[in-house]
Amino acid sequence: MLRRRNGLLKISLLFAVLVLYLNFNLSQVQTSLSDSFVSANRSLSQSYTVHEPIIVNNDTELAAVANNGTGMANDPYIIAGWNITRSMGHGIYITGTTNHFRIKNCWIVNSTNWGSIGIYVNNVASGTTIITNNTCNSNDGSGIYLRYSDYSTIANNTCNSNDGSGIFLSTSESSTVANNTCNSNDETGIYIIDSESSNITNNTCNNNNEDGIYLWGSDYSTVANNNCNSNERRGIFLSSSGFSTIVNSTCNSNNEYGIFLFFSSSSTIDNNNCIYNGLSGVFLSSSGFSTVTNNTCNNNDDDGIYIYFSENSTVDNNTCSNNWYGIFLFSSSSSTIDNNNCIYNGLSGVFLSSSGFSTVTNNTCNSNNEDGIYLLSSDYTTVDNNICNSNNEYGIYLRNSIFLIISNNTYNDNGEGSIYPQNSETSTTNPTTSETEPSSSIALLSRIGLFLFVCGILLLSLFVSKRIKSE
Repeated sequence: MLRRRNGLLKISLLFAVLVLYLNFNLSQVQTSLSDSFVSANRSLSQSYTVHEPIIVNNDTELAAVANNGTGMANDPYIIAGWNITRSMGHGIYITGTTNHFRIKNCWIVNSTNWGSIGIYVNNVASGTTIITNNTCNSNDGSGIYLRYSDYSTIANNTCNSNDGSGIFLSTSESSTVANNTCNSNDETGIYIIDSESSNITNNTCNNNNEDGIYLWGSDYSTVANNNCNSNERRGIFLSSSGFSTIVNSTCNSNNEYGIFLFFSSSSTIDNNNCIYNGLSGVFLSSSGFSTVTNNTCNNNDDDGIYIYFSENSTVDNNTCSNNWYGIFLFSSSSSTIDNNNCIYNGLSGVFLSSSGFSTVTNNTCNSNNEDGIYLLSSDYTTVDNNICNSNNEYGIYLRNSIFLIISNNTYNDNGEGSIYPQNSETSTTNPTTSETEPSSSIALLSRIGLFLFVCGILLLSLFVSKRIKSE
């Protein structure tokens, strides 16, 4: 009996030790997981050498702080490998230099003093600045700020969670901003002001509190191959930046617009993806003579493409489905809407309001909740060779629009009919439809009625005048 009790006691002790061991190791695993991000950050920052903030006011001071180099174009001064983690002041500030320099592989984070910037380059000689492969996160100002520094390069940097913008260029024309990550900043991911001929390519600018990329006063710029998603306002915004190109970019799920041009005429928006935005996929305001082509603008809460006070615009080869309107033009005369696919929209596939002298050709506008194509107060417009089938109301709806040419369109299986001309005059030729074509007969009856009315007035006047003479 005693031996059995001793055996049970030994088993109990072994079990207790095993439980304590497993519990200890589990707590160690949990602690390790909870500290993983901290330790990863710590190990990353510890791979740099701790350094105090760097302030440079001239070439002599630049040479003094450089790791190596001679300041020549083929052998620039190198500032590299520093961990500048501080509570106040700019991490690196350079001004008034003429020699070439490169800032690379630095870790500059966590300034809490108002307006403190990670890397700030101000008023240096043109073409002397390269900033590459730096981490500039969680600064009270912008991550990287260039001012009065033309022909500069900012590439392969990470600028996240700053209280200002991730990257900010001011009055620094012909500069390149490429392959940077600028996410979750309190202002804009990349902000370019008064810097014409800028090249903004291959950047990721997501989840910023304002815009992904914002250009102001920067004509002749190129914005290409960028990802600008889930920003509080717009994916890409150009203001007063005409003759620019936005191409091959993804601008999805932004709270306002995917791409917005404001007073930026003669620009091109080509081959972008703008879906699930809170307002329109692409919006042009006061940006005439622009081209919107080859874009996918689906599932936006307002319009796929909205052209507002932008005359002589061209909208072609776009896909605009499952929006409120597929393509909407307002006060944008002399525009061309050609070869677009506008289906399954909540209202009309293509809608023109006060946009006369325009051309709507070769579009597919099927299965929209109201009309395929709707013209309102848009005189002298041509609607030719479009397919407008299976819309819930009319294939083509015309209202208060005169001197129209409606020709060679297909409109079958629409809920209310093929064409509805309300207070509109059309010249309709060669319709392709299995439905009735009321527009010509209605226009003819209107003209006959007007003729008879005028004749009646003339006869009445003649009769009254004869009665007066006879008396």
